[in-house]
Amino acid sequence: QAPRDVWYEAEKVWLIQQDGFTLATQLKPDVGTPELPAGRVRVRREEDGTITEVDEDSVQRTNPPSLDQAEDLAALISLNECSAMHTRRQRYRARLPCTYAGHSLVAIAGAGGSGKAPKGKQDSMPPHICSLAHRAYRNLLMQRQDQAIIPLGRRGAGRTSCCQSALEYLVGTAGSVDGRVSVEKIQAMYTVLGAFGAVTTRHSSSSTRFSMVLSLDFSATGQITAAHLQTLLLERARVTQQPDGESNFNIFPLMLAGLDVADRTMLHLHQVAESNSFGIKPFTKPEEKQRASAAFAQLRAAMGTLGITTEEQVAVWRILAGIYHLGVAGACKVGRKQFMKFESASRAAEVLGCDLEEFTTAVFKHHLKQILAQVTARGHRPTLAEESPAGPKLTGVECVEGMASGLYEELFAAVVSLINRSFSSQHLSMASISVVDTPGFHNPRHQRAERAATFEELCHNYVQERLQALFYEKTFVLELERYREENVEVSFDLPERSPLATLSVIDLSCSQVLPGSPGADRRGLLWILDEEVLIPGSGDSTVFSRLCSYFATKGPSQDGDSPLRRCEQALHFEISHQLGMDPVRYDLTGWVSKAKFNLSAQNAIQVLQHSTVAAVRELVLPRARAPLPCRAVAGLEGHSQAALHRNNCLRKTFASSFAAVRKRSVCAQVKLQADALTNLLRRSQLHFVHCLLPGMGSEGPGPHPPAPPDTAPQLDVVALRTQLEGTHLLDALRLHRVGYADRLLLTQFRRRFQVLAPEVMKKYTSAYEVPNESKAIEELFQALDLEKKSVAIGRSQVFLKPGVISRLEKQRDRLIAQKMTLLQAACKGFLSRQKFKRLKIQRLAIRCIQKNLVVFQAVRHWPWWQLLSHVRPLLSVNLSDEQLRAKEEELAALRRKLEKSEQACSELRQTTERLESKIIDLTTELSDERYKGDVTCQALDGERAERLRGARELQELQSKHDQVQKKLESVEKQLEEAQQLVQLREMKISGSGGEDEWQVRFDCAQTEIVFLRKRLVQLEERLESELGARTELEQK
Repeated sequence: QAPRDVWYEAEKVWLIQQDGFTLATQLKPDVGTPELPAGRVRVRREEDGTITEVDEDSVQRTNPPSLDQAEDLAALISLNECSAMHTRRQRYRARLPCTYAGHSLVAIAGAGGSGKAPKGKQDSMPPHICSLAHRAYRNLLMQRQDQAIIPLGRRGAGRTSCCQSALEYLVGTAGSVDGRVSVEKIQAMYTVLGAFGAVTTRHSSSSTRFSMVLSLDFSATGQITAAHLQTLLLERARVTQQPDGESNFNIFPLMLAGLDVADRTMLHLHQVAESNSFGIKPFTKPEEKQRASAAFAQLRAAMGTLGITTEEQVAVWRILAGIYHLGVAGACKVGRKQFMKFESASRAAEVLGCDLEEFTTAVFKHHLKQILAQVTARGHRPTLAEESPAGPKLTGVECVEGMASGLYEELFAAVVSLINRSFSSQHLSMASISVVDTPGFHNPRHQRAERAATFEELCHNYVQERLQALFYEKTFVLELERYREENVEVSFDLPERSPLATLSVIDLSCSQVLPGSPGADRRGLLWILDEEVLIPGSGDSTVFSRLCSYFATKGPSQDGDSPLRRCEQALHFEISHQLGMDPVRYDLTGWVSKAKFNLSAQNAIQVLQHSTVAAVRELVLPRARAPLPCRAVAGLEGHSQAALHRNNCLRKTFASSFAAVRKRSVCAQVKLQADALTNLLRRSQLHFVHCLLPGMGSEGPGPHPPAPPDTAPQLDVVALRTQLEGTHLLDALRLHRVGYADRLLLTQFRRRFQVLAPEVMKKYTSAYEVPNESKAIEELFQALDLEKKSVAIGRSQVFLKPGVISRLEKQRDRLIAQKMTLLQAACKGFLSRQKFKRLKIQRLAIRCIQKNLVVFQAVRHWPWWQLLSHVRPLLSVNLSDEQLRAKEEELAALRRKLEKSEQACSELRQTTERLESKIIDLTTELSDERYKGDVTCQALDGERAERLRGARELQELQSKHDQVQKKLESVEKQLEEAQQLVQLREMKISGSGGEDEWQVRFDCAQTEIVFLRKRLVQLEERLESELGARTELEQK
């Protein structure tokens, strides 16, 4: 720097660094000082005062200090990445974990803030999950539309806690009809689901391993009428196989530690086996046993709160004990398919209530049932599903693992049915609020683990990507489409990155690619696994090579935008999740075997249905009517109108022709369950919660000691930046500021706010004329003196910038408050006058009673009055007996009517269920027939094409044959003529002539006539063939 260069301060900026960002001051040259090159700026760091030259892209503008703890990121003057992270860091240090981000909510786990619901007015509630729930509840009452709250984020970011807090707030605020849904039941439900559907990891004691949708149905008055729980994508393979550092489902060690002596003896659990092939181990430390016993007692109390009887609980323990004994029994890895320990297998069959031989047949000899079915089918033509092979052969270990996973899946579905029974009601509902809780996005690198992710973790990450794609679609695609439809100009381009590229690696199918386009033969990972399972001799290496050939970059040094990368380890690949910001390494070893359809798992429901224990049979009775494609979804029962609508939405996904054909495909079931979840959510207005982690490896309580209470919590800026870039949150905020946050229908807006300008709106309130809504709203805007940039009138809706609707609401409230004060005064005056009239009547009544008391004192000792006093009660007794008898008869008649109505109602309910099952069966058959028809049409089209091609080839060959025939005839004719000429020359040479010469000429003429006749016959035959072909074409 030259001594004459003078610089002055311009403004405060954020200087982006590799480990975060820091505050700096941008410097500008004074008069006479040479300027910097284009694209370069000079800044002075605030922390140490050093001056450096950096690129313009490394500098971002700051906001005033008053916005350091802004409640809404959309309120920032300079909206950029550093400002958003700075605001989140300041609120996090102040123990304020939640922040609004437009219509969404951002929540950081572990801030230590208060879990109580915030208090405030409807439009000014501080950021909290309960505030978002209150907004959804208010929209439901105003718009009469279903709502859905969807938390997104990594594992351990507090999604389940957010869901539970939102549900408890809604139930506590709205109340319930007849007490069917209460806060205690919600807490009990989470206790039960935490035991049966969560596992213990190194960083969390309750990590969810299934997706759930809990819907609260509301009446027109805003009260909760019922609740309905639906679960999908249960990680049933967790029962038999667990990654390193993670446990089986929490219910197994809790049961082994909490059962009493009598139950242990009945379930043969008084002696715990030394080894279990499923990894089910009891706690060994005394303090762990004590905590597990207390947790099991809490679980039983929660089940009692949900109305689960003692017999049903014993049936649940029986199935769990059967799974445990099945793990002890094991299977022979070499040789014949049989149990390793027959004694444990006998115990498993006994607690499940079935014979050992039948149990062994269901586990190992499931193919015998198919053979018997084929033999007994006789003349029946099998369907496409029956014609397909039984699937790949299974080993004995896979058969045992399939039976265990199938039993647990049926048990979990039965528990969900019991929970729904406690929440069910027959009251009518208007709309519902659904709360979605799914396993978070998981990457083993977040816990600094060296292992690769498993197939089950890929499925959970796939669901997170589908929800992120739903956020992208709702926030950007549908929003911009709505602006185009309403003819409202908004200058915003779609983000370059989207979750669709990552999703194509996982679920790209042939129907999503145009035929003949480049890469038309590409398939996603799920479909590659689905195809390779059916090919004998195929393995994991084939799947890996196909996947890499479709999506991986050509070389390690080549830069590409492909979301998949081949790793150095064998069968390892990397998928870039979260918009490419979080690559996850997967190990493909054993995935083909996991994609096999296990018939043992399918036989689990039959084992439980034919159990000799009545409680076990009744436990799985609601599950027996579910069709095979829907078996992976629990909670399809329900008799209310809202529950039937939700169940039909799920069943439609599983009733397609694709689902009917792929009902035995494990990978297709994963895709269908994700489709069913997104289809169910598209019916609602969505509210997203972005749950973030404060740092890497901070899931759950963490191994680090707790910080002192006075110390402000710290935030890892690098980890927060990675998570923010993977959520499209800044782009959504930019669209929120550029676009219009609030919208109302034209008629709804006019009717709600016409009170603000009654003189202008008087001519549009006629009941006999249909007003011009657009013109009326334009005049209303002019009367309210609103900025033109803050409002826009579409074809059917009014679009408003953020803050405009709240300003109008405040004006409306102030105006209505004055009128309500006058109305209250008039009402109070009217009530006071009515009260005064009642007091006058009471005064007159008191005087009348006093007069009668004076007369009674005068006649009370007369003999005739005493006689009347004795006789009158006797008469009233007779009258009361007659009235009682009449009431009893009336009560009996009403009871008979009630019994008849209940019987008719039960018959109608049974008929409805029977008709629904028939509809499902007919829908499945219809989809099968449609698929058959499509296949037949394709075959018919192919046959028609072959026939046309054959006809064209035959026509070409016929023409060639005719040409050859003509040439042959001409050659023969020329040959005959040549022979005749030779004879004539010989005769001329020999000197003979006369009659012989004319004879030769006569023979030549006859030969020509013969040739002409042959040609005429051939032409006639060809004409007849052409006429026949023409007739056939006309008939076709």
